[in-house]
Amino acid sequence: TAAATAAATAATAVSGGAFGVAATQASSAQLLRRPVRQPPLPYSSLPTPGLHDSLQYHFFLGGGLFLALRVFHTASLQSTTAWLHEPGLGTVELVNTYTPLAADRAAPGLFLEGEEITIADGGDGSVAIDLRPTSASAIAALRRAQVGDGASTGRPELRLRANEGHAFGWIPAGADGSSDGPVIHRPQMTARVASWRGEEVSGYGYSKRYYAIYPRHNGWRFIHGVSGPHLSGVVDSGAGSGAAPVAPSPDSPTPPSIVWTADATFGDHKYNYFKLLAPEGHGSGQLRESAQADTYQQQDAAYGVIGGERVTASLREIATWHTILGGGGGGAIGISMVIFGTPLDGSFLPPLSSSS
Repeated sequence: TAAATAAATAATAVSGGAFGVAATQASSAQLLRRPVRQPPLPYSSLPTPGLHDSLQYHFFLGGGLFLALRVFHTASLQSTTAWLHEPGLGTVELVNTYTPLAADRAAPGLFLEGEEITIADGGDGSVAIDLRPTSASAIAALRRAQVGDGASTGRPELRLRANEGHAFGWIPAGADGSSDGPVIHRPQMTARVASWRGEEVSGYGYSKRYYAIYPRHNGWRFIHGVSGPHLSGVVDSGAGSGAAPVAPSPDSPTPPSIVWTADATFGDHKYNYFKLLAPEGHGSGQLRESAQADTYQQQDAAYGVIGGERVTASLREIATWHTILGGGGGGAIGISMVIFGTPLDGSFLPPLSSSS
């Protein structure tokens, strides 16, 4: 079929042996060779029923700045959203459009561009994201944060530059490992914004790309967190919006602990995992993982067993953003949240992002 042909072509663009690898296999099988060169988005240029292609990023940065972005593509729905949270600004929607981004399918790696956003994920290990929103409220917020105007637009342009770090890939439950593309996880990204309130801010982030023929009905909860012994908890926002997480710094001599976990159902197939990249694993990419049978989530917590010990990430919400995505007579709800989590054993204190 056209979709299978497109996916097989996409397979050649993704480094590593992620085809046929499951989330429950050893992390050495999940580790992708770097840099990861992704296929274009959408991975099939043909209108294919059931095709889902999604690219998302989020970043925990200095000064309590959190930035999130998602590009979502199906045959009937194309959506691009971006938002931020910062103690002095609160929660700000930057972009929310159904106008598809233009894809340069001849570019080395992934290149997407629209009136309000440019994404260059070029396959050389670096990522460049430029946001230049058109809404009056977003423009006003970025100007309050002293973000400079773009040369060609006259609007504030928030520029983020990142390195991808280790990448992991596997086939989700219910997918066809011979044709569907692997989910690409990059939980160890380091990022910098050159100018935010007059100074550079840096931190860690995450990116996920999935592209495949998915069942009609799906649901998931996902948590990603970054922390380290140099973090002491929260700082007072001073803006009446609650406490802000202390962002881990890429310049710290001790790498952070990075956790990410999901609890999902794709059609009739159950899918869950709990993974930890400990400080000593940053060089090799070796993960510590919970068995699937020991992993699950509740509304405000995620659970797993790692090294024979029960680990729990309990969450307290700081900020919420949501939008309703609709198209083709159906609908879906996309929700993203910034939350602060404290595992019960106290071994790490991560600021976490949760999406569903």
